Amino acid sequence: MAPGHPDYGRARLALLLVGVATLGLMYAPQPLLPVISEQYALSAAHASWLMSAVTLGVAVGVLPLGAASARWGRGRMIVAGLALATVAGLSLGVLTPWWALVLARFIQGLGIAAVLVSAMAWVVDNVAPRAVARVGGLYIAGTTLGGMGGRILSGALTDLLGSWHMGLLCAGVLLATVGGLAHLLLPSAAPLRPRVIPSVRGDRSVASRRVMYALAFCGMAVHSGVYNAAAFRGAAAPLFMNPAMISLLFLAYGAGTLTSSLVGRVSARVPARTIHVAALTCSAGGLAVSLIPQLWSFVLGLVMLSAGFFAVHALANPTAARLSAQPSAGAARYNLAYYVGASVGAVIFATAWDAGGWGAVVVLACGFLAVAAVLAWIWAPREAG
Repeated sequence: MAPGHPDYGRARLALLLVGVATLGLMYAPQPLLPVISEQYALSAAHASWLMSAVTLGVAVGVLPLGAASARWGRGRMIVAGLALATVAGLSLGVLTPWWALVLARFIQGLGIAAVLVSAMAWVVDNVAPRAVARVGGLYIAGTTLGGMGGRILSGALTDLLGSWHMGLLCAGVLLATVGGLAHLLLPSAAPLRPRVIPSVRGDRSVASRRVMYALAFCGMAVHSGVYNAAAFRGAAAPLFMNPAMISLLFLAYGAGTLTSSLVGRVSARVPARTIHVAALTCSAGGLAVSLIPQLWSFVLGLVMLSAGFFAVHALANPTAARLSAQPSAGAARYNLAYYVGASVGAVIFATAWDAGGWGAVVVLACGFLAVAAVLAWIWAPREAG
């Protein structure tokens, strides 16, 4: 389908809501890590396993579920994955043993993996090539809204209800409603059409695809890890923020919503590698600004970090699928790199926080971003997804 098709508007809205529900469920516990770590007497690195478990579940699930998605159908996988992720998310409101919480998050990651490998493949299979970057960018915009909204909901509801268990339970109910609406709106998928991979100077397409995976790994390691550390920085001196205030830090995701929704249009006029490097530079600049010991600079730094990261993600994700003979396989490998990066980043950046505070977090993040920028400049394809 293309702009003007009767189902085009429904598809765009459905994919936006899929992104909102999926990432909202995934990241709702993040602003509560300081409260949870205090209750269970855990270090920042140990408490961060509540985030690493879900991303590990995604990393484990994306390859087999990507293959299943090609056989079973993208739409069915999206619905089944959202259902599993929702049930696991609601269980966080009633479970108390630490091991059970971590296990529930791992299972939730498997459900989220089913959605992630199917959503972008659905776009590539059912949307006209000239509109893939635009529709894919809107889906990524939905993920930014979900990541931001899930965190804000859980933080605000925890303060309101006086219990992080109830905060997560109520947030899960609201996000389940969003997921149900997405299911109702998503058009029936058309039969899969044969695909021909456009040549990008011979074997360069393989290298370009691998660089998209590297960008996913490096970018998500930084973004996930920095936001985990940001929750602890917000709770520490001199800010002493409560969970509701910490959750407001994630409003910075709004900058990513804007850049990810616009990058598809910009990529029609600007080479992809230029966009990648500019966006990564923006993220690094934001981290540098955040070193100024003021609340305004902390928030501005997170805004710049999210704006740059989601511009890269919105461009790299559909490109990886487009350059693969099987879109679901390309999406699966991309998401594998993305969420392995998230798992690694959640732990090593929390360790950096424990060892050297915010300065250590920024230095480590800038190293990752520099590697990503060099790879993108050399190997990113000129055209976008």
